[in-house]
Amino acid sequence: MSESANWPAPEIANGDPTKYAGFFMRVLAHICDGLNSLILVLPLSIIGGLISEDGVAGAAVTGVISLAGMALQSHWIGTRGGSPLRVKVGALVVDQETGAYIGMSRAFVRTFAATAFALPVAINPGFIVIALLDILWMLRDPQRQTLHDKIARTVVQQS
Repeated sequence: MSESANWPAPEIANGDPTKYAGFFMRVLAHICDGLNSLILVLPLSIIGGLISEDGVAGAAVTGVISLAGMALQSHWIGTRGGSPLRVKVGALVVDQETGAYIGMSRAFVRTFAATAFALPVAINPGFIVIALLDILWMLRDPQRQTLHDKIARTVVQQS
């Protein structure tokens, strides 16, 4: 039996704009996801910093930590609509057509796409336009979808 069977599925928004999470609710939900991810990522980061002295090993450790964080986020989003704090806030990631939880593989695609839009900013702050395009897209979208939501065919509903 999957863990998602323990979590009730949210109502389907059916195009009702009042049920989609707004910009500030999504920012709060993103902060909640980050705080929950620290449970895994912070200890791994500390261990990685202690183990690796050179740049190559440090990059490998950083990559493993990033993948672990993405896997954790994917598990939470895919099986219950978000991290424990996000669920408490009530901003759930669900399938855009059925309102069901999306499963870990689609959640990973969504998380990877969001990371891909944000990564250029880490390389060069001049690329902030790419990250802003992803996030601010929701302000003109009727379902308040970001570009990474469109890629994964998800919406964020406010429960």
